Amino acid sequence: MTKEDIQYNAEFVPQKFSRNSMKDPCLNFKVSIGINGKFLTTDYSIGSCHIPKGVRKHTPSEIIGICNTGIYQSGSWKQSRIPSPPIDEVLYALNYEISSLNGCFKSWAEDFGYDSDSIKAKAMYEDCCDISQRIMTISPKLHKFILEYREDYDD
Repeated sequence: MTKEDIQYNAEFVPQKFSRNSMKDPCLNFKVSIGINGKFLTTDYSIGSCHIPKGVRKHTPSEIIGICNTGIYQSGSWKQSRIPSPPIDEVLYALNYEISSLNGCFKSWAEDFGYDSDSIKAKAMYEDCCDISQRIMTISPKLHKFILEYREDYDD
């Protein structure tokens, strides 16, 4: 399997409608990856520092606006849409989430610096387990490819 075998789509989600609506400004997407017409759709977020630079630095209020509209000032009078995250970045993030699962929440929490008594950390761990299982259901080959992808992306 190669990256070209993977079907991929990313759609911008305004921050006010995302799971991050009450957090610091960030760019949010619904990403879908799949193979043979079966897809995993999940949330993908990146910090506002990923907003492409325009002709000048964006003000804090402009950043909030960009995170809610997906449109930024790319030139003196030109507005552009926030580009979708590259598939490489999404595969890398998925690898990061699922490669750390070893069946033990306590170890996972320690590895990522979370308190093993935290309800929020437990929910994140369970989300990662769910994503891993959903990818495995779509295609064991896709799951294996994602687990091995990190090595290719790091090089």
